[in-house]
Amino acid sequence: MALEHERDLTNSSMERVALPTALVLTHFALLEMGKVLAGLRVDEENVSRNLRAGQGRQLAERVMMALADKIGR
Repeated sequence: MALEHERDLTNSSMERVALPTALVLTHFALLEMGKVLAGLRVDEENVSRNLRAGQGRQLAERVMMALADKIGR
């Protein structure tokens, strides 16, 4: 039985596993996102059509932030 002042590996076992696993998963996610972004294409005609269809409502957050100083959120 280990005493409090004696070190064993049971307390640090999670630390030895969690950090390397998190780094490997982060690396994988970044590689996959790179593939997604490499294949991304923007259809400018569709973007323009969608902006016209919204009639400026896409910019409502900017208006809300400007009014927040005056009337509060």
